[in-house]
Amino acid sequence: MLRSVLFALLALFAARAFGQDDCAIVSPEALDKIFPEHAPWGVMSGGTGRCKFHSDESRPINFASIVQDIKGSQAEAEEVLTKLRGNAAKQGFVVESVPSLGKNAFSYRSASPEPAFSGTMYFVSNDKNVVVLAWLSMQKPVHPTYVEGGIRFARAGLGIGGNTAAQAAVKDCPWFTNATLQKLLPGPGFKAQSYGENSCKAEAGDRVVIATIMAAADADLLQKATGATCKSEPVPSLGAKGLMRYGCTGGNPNARVSMVAGAHYVEYAFAPGREPTADERALLIELAEKARESAK
Repeated sequence: MLRSVLFALLALFAARAFGQDDCAIVSPEALDKIFPEHAPWGVMSGGTGRCKFHSDESRPINFASIVQDIKGSQAEAEEVLTKLRGNAAKQGFVVESVPSLGKNAFSYRSASPEPAFSGTMYFVSNDKNVVVLAWLSMQKPVHPTYVEGGIRFARAGLGIGGNTAAQAAVKDCPWFTNATLQKLLPGPGFKAQSYGENSCKAEAGDRVVIATIMAAADADLLQKATGATCKSEPVPSLGAKGLMRYGCTGGNPNARVSMVAGAHYVEYAFAPGREPTADERALLIELAEKARESAK
């Protein structure tokens, strides 16, 4: 997870744009004030601990995502920040401290001038035992206004450190099969957890699997939005929308498999800190197949 924090696309559910769910972390109205030039913002996926937003759908779409990742202790959360910052620097990202989000907080973004990467920026901080990660993917290159807005957005995720009631929302994920997960994530420290109804994460060491659960009607839009810089292969066993993506350019190495399961569009992202192998991609498909069968 440390090298490979992923902000996979989440469900299009907001009433004023695509559907009908709320984000417990920050409202789309708050994003309207932070980034008014891209309003109205809509919730792609809400719930507890992990939310994704999109900007005005009538223009080129911008995305924003925020995650609250609960750790066992403050020391563990701070270790995540230290390692993630070091890895970002090693991979050539532009890394800067963000003291207004906490003593260990920082941001990172690509040094590439290419349009596909120039508008993407990450903010990382911790609130006691909770790691908070915010991500912006804008159509225009990063500039001071976006940085200021990103800090305000990330700050919304702070405040649940030590709040046992808020952290109790993390529970088992119905879209995971632990036997398959543990083949993908071998070794000590394995754990799987759910953030509300729309997102789940499993990890062991530096490896992570993230599942995002979306509205089936939005499958085409989301596959188009996430597949531009990756190799794509159909996965017939997962139905007409079954798709594997890997070998992506830019960002951390990962593989993603997506499908329609009942009323849901589900995407699994696997990041082991390197390019996933063919065997690992097969296990990711197996994970999706088992979930799709259970959803029938």
